[in-house]
Amino acid sequence: MTGLAIAGWLTSPLFERLPGHPQKVYSEPNTGARGLALHSIEGYGLPLRFWSNQREPADPTRFTRHAAASCKFILMRTEKHKQLYPFAASEWCTGGREANTTTWSIEAEGKAWETLTPHQTAGLIAISNAWEAEYDEALLDSYTVRSHRAIATEHGYAPTACESGRYDQARQALYYYQGEDPNMTPAQVEEIASRLFLPLLAQAVGADEETFTDDERLEAIRKKLALPSRERVEASFDQIQRQLSIVSGAIQRIADGSVEAAAIAASAAEPSE
Repeated sequence: MTGLAIAGWLTSPLFERLPGHPQKVYSEPNTGARGLALHSIEGYGLPLRFWSNQREPADPTRFTRHAAASCKFILMRTEKHKQLYPFAASEWCTGGREANTTTWSIEAEGKAWETLTPHQTAGLIAISNAWEAEYDEALLDSYTVRSHRAIATEHGYAPTACESGRYDQARQALYYYQGEDPNMTPAQVEEIASRLFLPLLAQAVGADEETFTDDERLEAIRKKLALPSRERVEASFDQIQRQLSIVSGAIQRIADGSVEAAAIAASAAEPSE
């Protein structure tokens, strides 16, 4: 027990228990030694397949491929985050036994290239604080904080694009957050997540100076994006996030050589609805 968790369950008021399917875990306990495994649900709401009991017709002892999945945490966009299993459970989430028995699996509500909301980032920070308290060491990006894609590549599992770049800004927030008081209230943690996100957004559109206040950043973003007022910037915040996600995804696809640069440029030039 660390104060941030009791018997492997988070005590953060950002989270609630939602027990997962009791048969969708390995008998082998989870060491947690390789940190956090980051995933994207690729949809909205709870993924019901985690609780599905659907079995193979030819072998009722086996779950179908669709139903054979589970995870430890689900980061919700606006609702309370979910914890399905205690820390020591080894879920079926990250491609194979080596990863599933050594990492805490985290799914995030939403789709590819949608950046985590400040609420989701606050949830990720709470999980990170609990992991660091549990193992008495700091998380290291790209070693103990990794995407499903990176883990699959390391172990030779089936290739995947998951988590599709959705955690990039949240991982930067984790880096800047290290050293903050882990016993802050949920409101304080979310305020930090929001405060960290705004400079990252401003940097992404080239509208930031080190000395800028938040109001100055919003005004600079307004000018860069040719928006008529600060109010519209605030009202369109989700739209700005989506546009940045599209650009980030396009850059990644160009880097991967999977899409012609000209096609990407044409797509980015299309007006948003």
